[in-house]
Amino acid sequence: MHKNPSKKVIVKTFSTLYDENITVENFLINFFSWSKQFYKKQNFPKLWSEQKVKAKHAYAIPIELINHGKVRAAPREDWHKISILEENDLLLAISKNEKVHSHPLNYSGDDNVLSILLAQGRADLLNINVEHYDRCLLYRLDYETSGLLLAAKNDETYRYIRENFSQVMVQKIYRLKCSGAFKIPHGKWIHWIKPIGKNKNKVEALKSEDKERFARQAELSYRDWETRPI
Repeated sequence: MHKNPSKKVIVKTFSTLYDENITVENFLINFFSWSKQFYKKQNFPKLWSEQKVKAKHAYAIPIELINHGKVRAAPREDWHKISILEENDLLLAISKNEKVHSHPLNYSGDDNVLSILLAQGRADLLNINVEHYDRCLLYRLDYETSGLLLAAKNDETYRYIRENFSQVMVQKIYRLKCSGAFKIPHGKWIHWIKPIGKNKNKVEALKSEDKERFARQAELSYRDWETRPI
């Protein structure tokens, strides 16, 4: 029925509650409050989607879809991967370790900051921006990146900062640890990047002579803080 069935749960429909003339597609969209676009992305077989709902018939649906948008609590052994640095009435400052996601990618994922916060009793933070998996987080850090995350504690703060992000969040600094022989102990590398892809959510580095009007300048400063034998 489904390309990636994963774990499944059973949904039963009864003629006393539902119109038998409704299609399986429309029934599932209405029952689970899915958008039509979300349903299409699941790649259910067309013939199965278009058939009429049968009274007292059981339908097996992947549990990932049943719980789409929900966040699972992380196991206690993962709690050390984050720590709360500071908190006030509007914001929460979180230190995230490397090799942990900022938010879940699907219902099965619990190795992430939000799942840990939920397990630690901060379910209130998951009631913000509830339509999206990143919830209260004002930005994300990659899985391999450790650093500071800021979380909004109410929807008003979340909306204000997100709508004024470029003014409020002035600068983001990354520090990279590497090893090897450096011929120049310190310096600066300036290059140009531009958004690419259908949703413009990826970037491409350009040579300076290829920079275009919509490209942005990126600056990398480096310094040989410590010399180690290789």
